[in-house]
Amino acid sequence: MTCDVVPARMAKARPARAFGLAIGLLAFANFVIVTSEFIVVGLLPAMASDLGVSLAEAGRLVTWFALAAAIAGPPATMLAARSEPKLIVMLTALVIAAGNLAVVLAPRYEALVVVRIAQGCALTVFVSVSTVAAGFLAHLLLSSVLFTAMFAGYTFIAPLLGTVAGVSGTAVGWMLAGFGLAGILGNWAAGHAADRDPLVATVAVAFALAVAMAAVGLATNAPVLLMIIIGLWGAAHMAAFVVSQVRVMQAGRGAPALAMSLNISVCNFGIALGAVFGGWIADGRGVENVGYGGGAAATVAILIASAMVAARASTKSKPRSA
Repeated sequence: MTCDVVPARMAKARPARAFGLAIGLLAFANFVIVTSEFIVVGLLPAMASDLGVSLAEAGRLVTWFALAAAIAGPPATMLAARSEPKLIVMLTALVIAAGNLAVVLAPRYEALVVVRIAQGCALTVFVSVSTVAAGFLAHLLLSSVLFTAMFAGYTFIAPLLGTVAGVSGTAVGWMLAGFGLAGILGNWAAGHAADRDPLVATVAVAFALAVAMAAVGLATNAPVLLMIIIGLWGAAHMAAFVVSQVRVMQAGRGAPALAMSLNISVCNFGIALGAVFGGWIADGRGVENVGYGGGAAATVAILIASAMVAARASTKSKPRSA
């Protein structure tokens, strides 16, 4: 179970732009929709005057919205879970938008109550579905960052070994063979770890990558230590393929073929970016520093994965809605 590795020049930057666009649109839509819930507060006197009702009655427009979100929102979300998330996000956003327009045009208080109830239901569905979708995207971002770290170092492993450790061409070949053999062990271990918790396994793999790539420079005159480091690097490198695919497949279990396709795409984008990043370090700072750059990128992957683990734990600890 491996990502299809294609030449870096064939990878495109489209996944990265898609990440930024999707997250930006979801964040903006959440802002607008949550603002719709409480905008009545700022307009309360004017709305009470226009509708010919008391301030208390106008204030109950906030109540109707909140009650709809609390009571009707959860079952509406359960029904929506049977449909395509993208469709649900668009439909609920349209409900909110149409409701805001109706608020401007509605001639009667009773019509506003109906609008606010519909918007309350839509709010719960939109936030729930869009949050899950954003978390699908987080897994893809993590894969991209992880592969950037992997190939920032791996692309330049031969000159890195030759420059830092003074390893000859023949010895580099043997070390790369050991790298590959260690990768078999890494695949096996990652398969077991990913079955239990692929996200936690990703943290461990990224940590091993960060340590191995950064430690190459410490083994200048220690061939045994260098072989151990190369073995750790190879095991972690190949394990990253497994944990990345298992993570994304689990996160996108509703559309596994799409999840696999997107993961291959972002992995290749990470490969392309990693090669560019490593090359930039090699040209500007010297190839002996490539390992440090890869280790730094792996540290970013650790932080992202750890944040996702913490967010998941926080979500599980919250009491379920009635």
